[in-house]
Amino acid sequence: MIPRIKEIIKVEPYKIICLWNTNEIRMIDFSTWVEDALAKPNSVLQKWSNANVFLSVVLDREQENLVWPNLLKMHNLNGTTELV
Repeated sequence: MIPRIKEIIKVEPYKIICLWNTNEIRMIDFSTWVEDALAKPNSVLQKWSNANVFLSVVLDREQENLVWPNLLKMHNLNGTTELV
């Protein structure tokens, strides 16, 4: 069985506690990623390192993973741009 996130229990700046399909409750600590992101100006991770953006995380129930809405811009073939 591949471990997948079933539920987000708690979100703090740069830490997320999740219930997994293995019935385990585990914390994911993104602190070191934030440190790396701050060293890379104009990167997507730098936007993500903003505490308010980080706290906007949601669970994609279909894919069973974490998603930060409206973090990336997607340029469509027809020339339009949308946030994903």
